[in-house]
Amino acid sequence: MQNSKTRNGSSDAPQRTSPATPRSSRVAKTGGNETDSAGITPTRTPTEKSPKVIERRSPRSPVTEKKRPSRLTELESKVNQLQDELKKTKEQLSASEARRRQAQQEADEAKKQGQDASSKLEESQCQLVELSAAEESRLQELRKIQQERDRTWQAELEALQKQQSVDAAALSSALSEIQRLKLQLEATVQSDTARAKHADSELEVLKQEMELRLATIEALKVNVSESDKAAADANATATEAKLQLETAKATIDTLLAEGARLQECLRSKDIELSESKARVASLEEDLKKAQAAANESLNEAQAGNANGGFGSPLTEVLKKSPHPTSDTNGSCGSPDPEIEHLRMALEVAEMRYQEEQTRMAFETKTVYEMLENVKSECTRQVCDIELKLKRKTDELMAAQAALTGKPQEDLHRSDGLGEMQPELEAKLMKSITDIAELKANLMDKENALQSLAEENETLKSEAGRKEADVQQRYEAAVAELELAKAAEQDVRMRLGYVTEEADKSSRRAARASEQLDAAQAAS
Repeated sequence: MQNSKTRNGSSDAPQRTSPATPRSSRVAKTGGNETDSAGITPTRTPTEKSPKVIERRSPRSPVTEKKRPSRLTELESKVNQLQDELKKTKEQLSASEARRRQAQQEADEAKKQGQDASSKLEESQCQLVELSAAEESRLQELRKIQQERDRTWQAELEALQKQQSVDAAALSSALSEIQRLKLQLEATVQSDTARAKHADSELEVLKQEMELRLATIEALKVNVSESDKAAADANATATEAKLQLETAKATIDTLLAEGARLQECLRSKDIELSESKARVASLEEDLKKAQAAANESLNEAQAGNANGGFGSPLTEVLKKSPHPTSDTNGSCGSPDPEIEHLRMALEVAEMRYQEEQTRMAFETKTVYEMLENVKSECTRQVCDIELKLKRKTDELMAAQAALTGKPQEDLHRSDGLGEMQPELEAKLMKSITDIAELKANLMDKENALQSLAEENETLKSEAGRKEADVQQRYEAAVAELELAKAAEQDVRMRLGYVTEEADKSSRRAARASEQLDAAQAAS
């Protein structure tokens, strides 16, 4: 736009100065005399020279405008100021041309009016000469200013060249910095790779340890589930054993009651037997007395028969007998039926006594056999229970509280058994001690499980902490890598920008040098 303006300004200058020559010709035509033509000719020379000077010098402004580097805003402002001043000078030139035209018009009018106006024309010509001289001085000043500006632009061009060399040095330093950053980046990547490999190996080790711990935990869970199942089986077995024990106790109570009843019967039979024995003994005594009396009576009878008195002594003997016996009809016969009767009674009593003894012996034997059977059954059941308890001692971890009171109840209930089951209390106490030992073992196992769980939690936390540390280090390495990449990208962008600016500066310098050469060639 500035070039177009300057071109328009330079093209306007000859258009404005071109009417000067016709006006001088008009003056020459209207004058008619030689003095007027001679007076006009000297004034024509400055008017004709000034447009030529303007036409020769005005095209320099676009050349000088082309020399301006677009990078430096100060030079642009200076060029704008110069353009403004040039516009002002052009305006002054146009104003001077207008005044000159006005003076020529006044001179023409003066020539038309007469010789009186010739003096005014001369004065106006003098003024025009003065104005042209002033314009020449101004043009000289403009030339000086242009030369000074050319020198300034030359110095600025040299400064730009120096800046270009500095930029080239900065470019080389930036390239070396990029190389150094690349080396650092490669070293960082290698160290990060090594650390990542080390972290991966540590993670693999931790994963293996975690797998082992998890397998141990699963095995412990399986053991706990098996222990729970065994405890449930032990509870069922204990319940069944308790039911069997209660059944055995009920059977024992029933057998004890039956034994007590049989003992009562035995005692009653013993009493009856003793009574029968006493009666038999008394009967034997009576029989002996009767036999003795009979023998005596027989002897007396024999003696009486021998003496001739049979009836009276026998009756007296029978009367003197202390326990006369009679038959079932209440009649008393001869001594032989009574003796037979006594013998029969004695035999019957002996038979009854033998039968009673046999029956009592059988009943006693039966009772003792029943008691022995009950004892053997109880012993067998107790042995079975003990065997079951011994087999399930390792499985009674969850049924401890329920089983602690049971042996005590069994102990209290077994007090009534007396001497029949003396070993039951000892066995129950042994079961109590076994249960206490099972409790202790269970507590030890629970403590071991708790310690193992705590150790597992510690290992988990440590593994999590190590994994977090490795993750943080990996993220830090990635962040450093990203920063290095960003720095490299920034350096590359700056390098590209510096290279572009250097190319622009070189192109501007070349263009400015060409414009300067063209301006020098034109001047």
